[in-house]
Amino acid sequence: MDNKILTPLFFVLFLALLSSGCLQPPEEFNDVTLKAAPNVINTVDCTCMLCTNSTGSFLLDALTPNNDLKDGSCYFKQNCSRMFIYEYLNYDSLNFVKDFGVGQGASYTEFEEANLRCNAHQEYVVKVLYSKYRPPFYDKAGLGGVLDTSEGNAIECELKKGVIPIYIFYTEGTYIESKWIKDFMMNADIEGSVFLVPEALFNETPDTVEKIKKQVNTIYDNCNVKTKQLCVRWETVETSFDPVTGMPVTVENCTEKETMEIRGCKIALFPNQSNPLPDEPDSIFTVLDSVKNSAPDMLKNKTTAIITILNINKDDYNCDGGFALALAMNRSRYILNKYEKPSFLILSIDESCRGKEKQIAQAAYTSIEYMRMTGIFGMAYSQYFDFDNNPLNGKKSAISIASNQYSVDMDDWVKLCKYYNDMPYKKEPIVFQSNGVNITNVCEYLSVHRMRAINETDLNKYNTQISVGSGSISDYSLCIPEVDFGDMETIADQWTQWKDYIVSTEPEDCRWGYPKVEINAERCSISRHLLRAFEKESVEFNCSDWYDTEKELADNGLISYDNLKPTGDYWEELGKVAFMYVLKKEKPEYYNAILNGKPIDGSGGTIVNMDNLYLICNGVAGGGSTHSSGNNQQGFTQYPLPCQVLKDYAEYRDNCELNDLFMSITGVDMPREQTQQGGGGQGSTTK
Repeated sequence: MDNKILTPLFFVLFLALLSSGCLQPPEEFNDVTLKAAPNVINTVDCTCMLCTNSTGSFLLDALTPNNDLKDGSCYFKQNCSRMFIYEYLNYDSLNFVKDFGVGQGASYTEFEEANLRCNAHQEYVVKVLYSKYRPPFYDKAGLGGVLDTSEGNAIECELKKGVIPIYIFYTEGTYIESKWIKDFMMNADIEGSVFLVPEALFNETPDTVEKIKKQVNTIYDNCNVKTKQLCVRWETVETSFDPVTGMPVTVENCTEKETMEIRGCKIALFPNQSNPLPDEPDSIFTVLDSVKNSAPDMLKNKTTAIITILNINKDDYNCDGGFALALAMNRSRYILNKYEKPSFLILSIDESCRGKEKQIAQAAYTSIEYMRMTGIFGMAYSQYFDFDNNPLNGKKSAISIASNQYSVDMDDWVKLCKYYNDMPYKKEPIVFQSNGVNITNVCEYLSVHRMRAINETDLNKYNTQISVGSGSISDYSLCIPEVDFGDMETIADQWTQWKDYIVSTEPEDCRWGYPKVEINAERCSISRHLLRAFEKESVEFNCSDWYDTEKELADNGLISYDNLKPTGDYWEELGKVAFMYVLKKEKPEYYNAILNGKPIDGSGGTIVNMDNLYLICNGVAGGGSTHSSGNNQQGFTQYPLPCQVLKDYAEYRDNCELNDLFMSITGVDMPREQTQQGGGGQGSTTK
């Protein structure tokens, strides 16, 4: 079958087959038999995603668009019958059935931007915690956003808004260790439902699976655990008679309770995978088979869900969103059937489909009902800004998220997001047949299939104007408080032109390059002060290149990983990496000379000593080339850019100091313990 000439008719056929129960797995998956036998109807098992919040019932209170999940919990419940749902919702007014949620990656900063355009109703924030060859740096005070910011705990902040964070750990397979994850868990102190994803895009080799198993065990053993009692059986008891009507007064007594262990964090696996294509094997199943065979307990009892990806492009799908999503849903059905795990979908639109975003967006949103039926409980778009440092982009061996990057026209995506979220109690509930077969409608309670009815006329009624809460932008609580998005009218009119409306509580110099600096700092786990210095001096920054430079310097004994700090002084290890990174980008001959212990051109035969970095850069500032050490550093007098970057970094770090920034926002001093910046079990520094 030539998938390049397939038309949207395929998608229509898929939906018809799906509804009828006739859809079968792809040819290579025929070891799973999904037969529509009549006797299955009475024994079908439904799974639902249940939550408890601290504000009120999501389904019963239409005026409660968000739910505080900080002190609540979400979990998947099997044997979720229609009667159980009815009793569950009535037994406790804080209970609700989680709906299919839409989210955003790949950082908190991008989520905050995108969420405002969706009337603050997005429900998942995908955060990639990235590094190579060592543990990633993370802000121990904020645990989420950008290093050196005044944010509070971003995890807690999002949970309070009813948003579920999904943390993806990713080192490109270079550091699949578990000790730093234990440190992360101890500092995170996660309450509420947060998905933690051990090393992303891992392969099926026994050694790798064993390392993933250790990471999973570390997460599992360090999660906060609560117990919850669910009433699974009631009886009606007559207590007295109403003196007016003479009718008996009855109450519902719980006669049987089920005790469930609810963990604050959920574990999702993110295997190496290819785009799901017809008549081609998908590597995700090779990896999951390896996990199932060698670590069955990890998959069955400790893993909650599977992360899947879909990059809609021209080569594989002819930019046909319906066709691409049909294959992705068929994959999720197979995962649900064979591995008994629901899926979360990370979606992207490739550059080759420029101009087709509208059709793809409509296909995605009108497919929500069918995604949910096949075990997909939520989807997130891979990124909001097309900056170069999304760690999961461009990994050709995994086709991870997007092979190319460009600014997607998200106008219709935003309109559909607002339409889907406009009436919260009409969203698609997470209730699906446990084996993914979908041969009956027995699990279709609570669903109204609202997105099926959307048409162009309806969509045109929606625009990108923001109407958060009572209509004031101040009703929205930012989890990255450095940024004040300005007045609502300006944002509504110019939401794609962020330079025209962004206002910050910081001094002007401390927001140089927003939002690129903050987003890249968050995506790459790098100090934003340092990235702002790169941006100011027009030095190109690339996440992967930065980590490669670190490793080269460490391998040659020029820096120590143990002494590397996320906000170190500019003449210490971090400064050495920045100094050499600039040379590698701008003057590779200088870089190679220092790396190999040779004199640089014009140095008079003197080998540059990296331990004299402080003297080198101070010498440039003083206009001299000879220092008290007697070393001639003429090369850096002639080419002062790396020293200038370090000086900019030092100024940003000093002028935008964390406590001063906190005071400018709150008017009070930050508690001393919150000024600690740490990184992945490598200690911390106090500023």
